[in-house]
Amino acid sequence: MILIGFSGRARSGKDTAMKAMGVAADGHDFKKRTYSFSEEILLFCQGQGKLPIHLKREDLNKEQLDVIVAVSYDMRWCFGEDYWVRRVDVRIKQDKPDVAFIPNLRTGHELLWFKGLGGYHVRVERVNADGSPHIALDRDPNDPLETALLNAPADFYIKAGSGQVDLVRAQAVTIFNFIRSDYANRTAAVSRTAN
Repeated sequence: MILIGFSGRARSGKDTAMKAMGVAADGHDFKKRTYSFSEEILLFCQGQGKLPIHLKREDLNKEQLDVIVAVSYDMRWCFGEDYWVRRVDVRIKQDKPDVAFIPNLRTGHELLWFKGLGGYHVRVERVNADGSPHIALDRDPNDPLETALLNAPADFYIKAGSGQVDLVRAQAVTIFNFIRSDYANRTAAVSRTAN
């Protein structure tokens, strides 16, 4: 399984990059799935009646996003730092996709688990016209979920200005094709060693 995870601030282009890689995966007839920590938390909140069931992640307002953040912290505090990781890990192992995308790596613990599975980490950065990092206004830019991985090394980097969606997509497809080739080479090397 190829495991690709994305980190970066909110509204940096992670979803755009992931969707472009998904289209590239479709071109190779790969079975793909997305495993989002925030989606996992949203489903949990909806199941607990904390958020309306009909809402999707992209439809949430600031107050609803705050609920997700609070629940995320509460569950990790009550049941361990790896609570959400364990839930996503079970889903991935049950589904066994050819390509698994994690669009929102946010904590060091998530990154450690992800790298332990042999995942490829892609950092996405959106910059303003003056080159400064873009900061989304719909959440606290200093929240640890926004900042924990800002200085963590990544395997690949995507950087583009606001509005340069095509550039993000092009970089993402190039990276996906490299990862696909690298994964095939790693798998072949393991097979040769086993024989």
